[in-house]
Amino acid sequence: MLFSNIMKEISSILYWMMLAACTVGPGTVVTCARAGAEFDLSLIWALVFATCMAFTLQEGTARLTIVSGRSLGQCLRVKYRHSTKLFNTAIICWVVAALVIIGNTLIEANCWAGGIDAIMAIPGATELEGPSAVGLRVGSCLAYAVVVLALLYFDKTEMLGICLGMVMMGMVSLFLIVVFYMGLDWTKFGWGLLPNIPAKTDNSAEPADIIMSLVGTTSLGFNLFLGGAMAKGKDLSTAQRGIALSVTSALVVSTLILIVGAGFHQDGGPTTSFTISQLSIFIEQFVGRTGVIIFAIGFIAAALSSMLTIPLGAAITADTVFSQDREEMVENIEKNKVDHQVDDKQSTKVELNVEDQEPKRLPWSVYFGIILVEVIISTAIISANGKL
Repeated sequence: MLFSNIMKEISSILYWMMLAACTVGPGTVVTCARAGAEFDLSLIWALVFATCMAFTLQEGTARLTIVSGRSLGQCLRVKYRHSTKLFNTAIICWVVAALVIIGNTLIEANCWAGGIDAIMAIPGATELEGPSAVGLRVGSCLAYAVVVLALLYFDKTEMLGICLGMVMMGMVSLFLIVVFYMGLDWTKFGWGLLPNIPAKTDNSAEPADIIMSLVGTTSLGFNLFLGGAMAKGKDLSTAQRGIALSVTSALVVSTLILIVGAGFHQDGGPTTSFTISQLSIFIEQFVGRTGVIIFAIGFIAAALSSMLTIPLGAAITADTVFSQDREEMVENIEKNKVDHQVDDKQSTKVELNVEDQEPKRLPWSVYFGIILVEVIISTAIISANGKL
């Protein structure tokens, strides 16, 4: 009995870690490392703030889903069911779905760029030039595309998610080791927990831009729709534990990366623009070439997990805002009954038929089409060495 409960809890934890996989991607690695390199430990508070905001919003969405029995997208659909519609769906639902899809396409392209940076972090990869470097970039983009599309098409993301999570834990352990060897100024760490806006230097980005980037990579808007869909059919306490663990894990990883990035910091700011290649060289000083390989593999895992979950989140968002549940179908029948003066006998027959039907969902071709378009755009942009 005890063993069964433990396995059930572990399974629940792994299930909710999908939200952490969305959060900890290549954008997180680059942004947090750059924040540390340019502003030392002074922006840790932004990560804490973003984590609290992410938990509050995701827990609220999960609570709404569990109480109502509807995901966030379905609640949005019901909320505005009497507003102006296009193809039987409120205009606001079209706008939300479009914005999430466009935003996630940009994030997906960023994940592809991070995936290529992860490949280049492998020892020896940066030494390639000319056609060899182009071939590696294009070949890696195509390989990512094949893996992502195959796993999402055949719905094999759960097992891979567990494997990627284990690899990422290796990267987290690596950063812990690096931080241990580097040492940590706890006074600076403490001051970094207090909200502040550090001064801009000649070689740094605008502090406000970095703060917004830290918040944006930690508290992702589409996670509300993904988390709401994941909460359906779950109990509130399990959802709360899962979300809390997910956002806390993301906070720990992000903070460790920022601390390692702070190893580059100088009083006048970094002498050159920060890159992942510099981070690899820096890590090698503490954990050797093997550590760099672990970092590169972990970085690839982080990129791949985000490549999977970001288009999946966009497709789920569209599915929830365009799908009808049985209650809405019955409500439409009642409205039709009033508008067209349908008698009770005919209405009862239709309602019984509705009970036997599956709720209307977004067609699979459209659902997977969203994923396919995002992957194709990302592959094309990064293969052509486009800058984001």
